[in-house]
Amino acid sequence: MTEIERNSELSEGILKDIFSILPCPIYIWKSKNEDFILSTCNNAAEQLSQGKTKNLLGVKSTELFKENPEIIEDLHRCFNQKINFSKDISAKFKFLDKDLYFNVDYFYIAPDFVLLNAHNITEQKTLQEILSKAEREKSIILNSARELISYQDKDLKIIWANKAGAESVNMKLEELIGRHCYEIWPRRNEPCENCPVSRSMKTGLPEKGEQQTPDGRYWSISGNPVKDENGNVLGAVEITTEITELKLSQNKLKESEKRYREAYNRLNLYKDLFTHDVNNVFQNILSSNELIMLYSNNPEKLQDFVEVANLIKEQVIRGAKLVSNVQLLSNLEEETISLYPIELFKVLKDIIKKVKTSHLSNEIQINIESEQEQYKVIANELLSEIFENILTNSIKHNKNSVIDILIKISKNGKNVKLEFVDNGIGIPDSMKEVIFERELNRDK
Repeated sequence: MTEIERNSELSEGILKDIFSILPCPIYIWKSKNEDFILSTCNNAAEQLSQGKTKNLLGVKSTELFKENPEIIEDLHRCFNQKINFSKDISAKFKFLDKDLYFNVDYFYIAPDFVLLNAHNITEQKTLQEILSKAEREKSIILNSARELISYQDKDLKIIWANKAGAESVNMKLEELIGRHCYEIWPRRNEPCENCPVSRSMKTGLPEKGEQQTPDGRYWSISGNPVKDENGNVLGAVEITTEITELKLSQNKLKESEKRYREAYNRLNLYKDLFTHDVNNVFQNILSSNELIMLYSNNPEKLQDFVEVANLIKEQVIRGAKLVSNVQLLSNLEEETISLYPIELFKVLKDIIKKVKTSHLSNEIQINIESEQEQYKVIANELLSEIFENILTNSIKHNKNSVIDILIKISKNGKNVKLEFVDNGIGIPDSMKEVIFERELNRDK
């Protein structure tokens, strides 16, 4: 045997050893009569078939791959076009009871062989299918949720969002991806102040908050940080729930509580005032009655008798007015009274005449200082009640023999300003503190 023959035999043996120990299953097919027969395979192929491949040597591809015609087509393509290529296939071999996934390399070997190198990717493919199924299930679950759910990176860009999130702004899911969350919902050019999602990425803890969007809706927002295996924050999941109805109900409840609290305070105030004034009326009538009893048998006290009788009359009128005021205040609580244009001077002069007539026993001087002769104001019939109440109090709480009242009227922008100045005793500063302190305590 020559040196060349020995080297050739040695090289052939080395190649067979390499072919035998390669980790991937390798099959060599020989073209014969428009078909291919299995010529040989390596140990990895034998292990894959659990020792059954050797028994298939010489078997035709059309017989072996009846259920996988794609492999037969690929063998012909490689041989006829003399090209090499790779592709993923799913195959169920005759010697196995389950489908396997392979990435197969096809190599043409002249003059009439095709080498098939099969990388078993079943485990990888199965894992991909599991992950794909989990992703589909996750999408189904999250897209079924009524809450707005999105995953955002550290720059608040949306990586993923559910169906409800897109529908809340009449957009498609793909239109949300890559955009900043604050551009979508709050319609801002910068992150929202005190954003729960931003806070959660800074603190590494779940954060909550509320927000109102420009369309008037209210939202409850929670930010939940997403971390890697080392605890580094990668982004955050935002879960947002619309609470508009709840918020509006809460606001209505607060407004209702405020109205009832104010009504309760006013009721107590009216009750105190009414009690005080009624007691005064009754006391004055009782005192007058005692004077009448003293004067009734004394002809010299006739004039005094008449004055006392007039005083009783005034007190009865005062009591009737008090009842009328109570009814008026009650109507104010129950009704919405409309406003309309009123000539101020006419109302004021009518009330001045009425007040003077009802206080004939007093010497009253009422003067008006005004910048103009007519004022049209938006008011209602209660304007006369206000004027009468102010003027009556000016007379009632005045101990002077001549009661002077000055009414100053002036324009203050679009408003009309009225000042009532009298020479009465007024309210001492110490009394003011007591009076207003009570209302302050009620409000608290």
